[in-house]
Amino acid sequence: MPSRYIAPDGAPSPPDPWGARWARNIPMSCIFCMIVAGEVPSERVYEDDWVLGIRDVAPQAPTHVLVLPKVHVASMLEMRDEVLAGKLLFAASEVARGEGLESGWRLITNTGSDGGQEVDHLHLHVLGGRPLGRMLEPSRESGGADRARRAQQNQ
Repeated sequence: MPSRYIAPDGAPSPPDPWGARWARNIPMSCIFCMIVAGEVPSERVYEDDWVLGIRDVAPQAPTHVLVLPKVHVASMLEMRDEVLAGKLLFAASEVARGEGLESGWRLITNTGSDGGQEVDHLHLHVLGGRPLGRMLEPSRESGGADRARRAQQNQ
């Protein structure tokens, strides 16, 4: 099955820019694939041939935009295309500039269940519009104990 590529403004889709390695079955229940296809409404704030930027429906900051590839990639762990990876980062910076986040912003991607990923379609969170504080709370254990414990577990 070819990718669910949708060109901006409903223009005819060009050939799949990712080649046959991206042609695979896409879960019909993927909410982001349905948004890209126009089957589910969203507030689009950025769009090019490769990437879509939409406002998060449950924002965690005054500005919270999701930047996602127009082809189904389950997570950053499955990312195999350096051009697409670059397009995602470029789109995130364009969104931040367009949203007026010159004083600072955060870019997050959650990968896997331990990383907090909730939707199995790669997406970057552009967050800003207020001071965001620390990214993670310090560990309750001190002195690198977490790192030492993980190292022992991996032996």
